[in-house]
Amino acid sequence: MNVQIKKLDDFGRGIAFIDDKITFIPYVLENELVEYKITEKRKKYNQAEALSIFEKNENRIETRCPYFFVCGGCCLQHMNLLLEEQFKKDKVINILKKFAGIESYNLNFIGGDRYFYRNKITLTVENGKIGLLRERSNQLVEIDRCYLVHEQLNDIIKVLKVLVRKEMGISKIMLRLGYRTNEVMMAIVGKVKHIDDFLALSDSLIVNQKVVSKRYISSYIMDKKFCVGSSSFFQVNDQVVEYLYQEIINQIKHLNSKRVLDLYCGVGTIGISLSPYVDEVVGIEVVKEAIEDANYNKEINDIRNIRFIHSRVEDILDQLPTNYDTIIIDPPRSGLDRKTRDFLKRINSKYIIYISCDPITFARDLKDLKEKYQLLSIKLFNMFPGTYHVECLSLLSLKDV
Repeated sequence: MNVQIKKLDDFGRGIAFIDDKITFIPYVLENELVEYKITEKRKKYNQAEALSIFEKNENRIETRCPYFFVCGGCCLQHMNLLLEEQFKKDKVINILKKFAGIESYNLNFIGGDRYFYRNKITLTVENGKIGLLRERSNQLVEIDRCYLVHEQLNDIIKVLKVLVRKEMGISKIMLRLGYRTNEVMMAIVGKVKHIDDFLALSDSLIVNQKVVSKRYISSYIMDKKFCVGSSSFFQVNDQVVEYLYQEIINQIKHLNSKRVLDLYCGVGTIGISLSPYVDEVVGIEVVKEAIEDANYNKEINDIRNIRFIHSRVEDILDQLPTNYDTIIIDPPRSGLDRKTRDFLKRINSKYIIYISCDPITFARDLKDLKEKYQLLSIKLFNMFPGTYHVECLSLLSLKDV
């Protein structure tokens, strides 16, 4: 049976209508004519797979990764970069319209290298094999390399493939690479027999959350040095995060911001990066280890105009002063809770810089904040090429300012 793909959903899956029922088909593109097989029937929709493609979209490209159709770690590598950019723009525009009531918006798009950009990967080990779990399953896909991961880490994966054949007690291995330092962190879950083999591959080795050698590795964002632990949140795309942070700095300088409140500050990367351009920064973060790392990062960069508070954001809002002229928000994927949104509307800071990795929760928050704030700009940063994810940077201004 053949069917034409009408459009793509927000996850990059093709949408077709088979027997008047919406059907999702991955790895296809708009207007393509595909032969399909139904793989799952639900009450309201079907899942299907494409067996062959008869009429191809002109923007389709051959994928470099041999695991692309089975791994599930990325879903857009069959698009050229031009189509990926347009897909992500259209996705955010449609979400803003649906959830925030914004009819149209001109979005700037900033990208970087498409392959070998990730500085972190978490691998599954099973029966002497190492790889990634297939999407929506516990089935291991054994790999030799990942085309999204930095080549230095891919070189280590090749060695690990040999080492894990002698190790039957390991279940997970996380690898992380320091930018410009090339320091390697390895965090292992499970029982390790030949510890020296793994020490030889890493600068920092952690086994079952216990430090074997060195708790941190060092990494850079622009001219600032950061120590990164195994549980630290640190952006995985070193190139694009510098574009993002430079844009935040440009906005801070243009707005002439003086007192900045940095909510969900993590290990302090944003606040420390912009600290030379303001009088004061206060960062708030719920993860205790992140605050410890943030204070350490403050010291190694000799920053004196920033302080960090360990607390849930919603628990400390009522104790904070209200004279911040700019608030930076980089929340988890779930976005802002009601109390935080109410706080932002109440204290009347002149500007809000909102960084989001989930356009839907961002649009939901924006709809609420529109009561007091107007949207000045949105820029998209392709932090995760080859996947349906996109980072949004928005600038909001208090109305009548």
